[in-house]
Amino acid sequence: MPIRFFVPGILILVCLVLGSCATVSVVVAPTVEGKVTDELTGQPIAGAKVYYKEHPNITTLTTKDGTFKLPEVREDHKTPLFLPVDKPTPMGTVVIESKGYVTSQMTVNDGPRKISIEVHMKRG
Repeated sequence: MPIRFFVPGILILVCLVLGSCATVSVVVAPTVEGKVTDELTGQPIAGAKVYYKEHPNITTLTTKDGTFKLPEVREDHKTPLFLPVDKPTPMGTVVIESKGYVTSQMTVNDGPRKISIEVHMKRG
């Protein structure tokens, strides 16, 4: 058989392979845990709202001893099957809000996927 009969099939196969994409879940913000205290007294602040500025729908509250754990944030990315995935470095800005205190912000980046922080809030 002449090769011209195979060309359309080969072109269709190449288009299918190149067009195939995989969905890959990557971490865009690490797990952050820590403790929130009053700057002057050192007492824990319970009920403070902790969230990522870039992902305000993922929040947590500090416990009665001032501790919290903010889970990692993952996003799905589509990538062609034959290319390596370019994973971003997990990073973000952690925001801590509590009534009677000045809002605190802390940027976390270029580190491990689990970060521990201590926040001393000023009365406002």
